[in-house]
Amino acid sequence: MIGLEIKKELKELRWGADFRDPWTDIYYNREMLRTPWAKKLDSWYEKTVLKSADFCMTASHGFAELFSKKVNRHFHVITNGFDTAPASNRELRSKDKLVISYTGTMAESYEPEVFLKSLVGLERDFELRIAGSFSAGIQRRIDELGLSDKVTFQGYIEHDKAVEEMHQADVLLLITPQVDNSKGIIPGKLFEYLNTGNPILAITEDLDGDVARILEETKAGRVFKRDDEEGIKNFILSGISKMTFDEGAIRKYHRRALSERLVGILNKAKES
Repeated sequence: MIGLEIKKELKELRWGADFRDPWTDIYYNREMLRTPWAKKLDSWYEKTVLKSADFCMTASHGFAELFSKKVNRHFHVITNGFDTAPASNRELRSKDKLVISYTGTMAESYEPEVFLKSLVGLERDFELRIAGSFSAGIQRRIDELGLSDKVTFQGYIEHDKAVEEMHQADVLLLITPQVDNSKGIIPGKLFEYLNTGNPILAITEDLDGDVARILEETKAGRVFKRDDEEGIKNFILSGISKMTFDEGAIRKYHRRALSERLVGILNKAKES
């Protein structure tokens, strides 16, 4: 809104609006008890910004598609990324026990039921390590499935420790929540996962979404729907050992490379 007002005063100034998240379509809006008037005003502000900015950027192709339905214009896509240099050793660690790690929030809306079922009776010794906040319902379900001795809940840990946890894992679990407009949601940890060189097991409803696109591009993991218990189990047992990674594709998500793309967009906007 500040950018919009400045643009009105300084019309020669080139103004770029960057959307890391949706605006009126953000999934938690449904939980806000807003009046119809407030919703209408919010939508008007959104369209005014989208139309007035000289160029627009967003964090995923799914979000770009969402915004494009509101205004007919191009949206540059610059995702989030990772900072440190990619790990050079991408070999699966040789361990008797397979370590599956998940970092971040795991709320009820993530619906990990089928994944947990795929671990029951798994013909390989494993440990599922969860670092971050999780719902009591998920912990209760783990107990009911008889997985308690296979799951370690670490609770909240600092970011550096979380990154260390990612690097020490054999498989990294990524689950997107069941919410509206989830196609464009890319959990920030996906990029840090890419940086570890460890195989990624992603569970999402959007097999054509941005998470699936990135994993296909980088060859760093596989995507499964929540009901694909057999596929998840087979990947854990044998698929992860066959993974190959596209180093060049992964480097595109280093923040240095993303910053270079941003510079290109800014230079082009300056010249137009």
